[in-house]
Amino acid sequence: MNIDGWCYRWLLLLTTGLSASVAGYSPDLLPIVTTPFPPYQMEIKGQAAGISTEIVQAIMAEADINYRIRFYPWNRAYLLAQQPTPTLIYNLSRTKARETQFQWVGAITPNIVYLWRRADRKDIQLKHLADAARYRIGVVKNDVKRSYLLEQQIPDSQLPMVSRDEQNVQKLMRGRIDLMPYDEGALTYHLNELGYQREEASKAFWLKDLSGELYLAASLSTPPALVERLQLGWKRVREKGIYHQILARYHLVATPRTLKKN
Repeated sequence: MNIDGWCYRWLLLLTTGLSASVAGYSPDLLPIVTTPFPPYQMEIKGQAAGISTEIVQAIMAEADINYRIRFYPWNRAYLLAQQPTPTLIYNLSRTKARETQFQWVGAITPNIVYLWRRADRKDIQLKHLADAARYRIGVVKNDVKRSYLLEQQIPDSQLPMVSRDEQNVQKLMRGRIDLMPYDEGALTYHLNELGYQREEASKAFWLKDLSGELYLAASLSTPPALVERLQLGWKRVREKGIYHQILARYHLVATPRTLKKN
């Protein structure tokens, strides 16, 4: 289907007042792509779940739009969200480079990123980010953290790539990489899933420039009227307190405030 056809369908969708749904498929379901990033987004028994997923579902309900959520490796999800079809993507870091590549619906999840090391690697002491250049830092292809480290003059040769974050958690704990940039909540989840304790990993350096909030965004081919409706849904979720209620259930706050070194 060409872009005009998609736009026509979504303009029709905006006038039908359909209820939100994850399951099923039809051409009138707005595609939402993401990647496993527990506890923020994940699949449980074939159903989309997690903190960010609940917020996205609330936005779609307030906007009264049918949708489907599908999980892919991050690189594929990112590329799908740049194809000439209406598509949403979460969780996405909002950077200068990406600003004009997407239409931004709203911030949905706080995100505090550190470089992590194994707790027993006390030889790794970073006073400045440049100190990390001598270590192997595991990253994910097409992820903003890799781009940022390259911008900060970390050699590409020191940034081995994988397709999923949990692979780097495993590599970190097995000593195959020295550091990895990651959110604390997500790291804790993966450590538990892999049979490790949170205390077996330590914060080596706070990546302040990467910390903040992650977003729900739309592809450039998504009709502006649909994006406006989504933005209104996002605003209602905030104003009704739904956003903070979801975060509170997971013991999170809307923006990072207090940062601990370890």
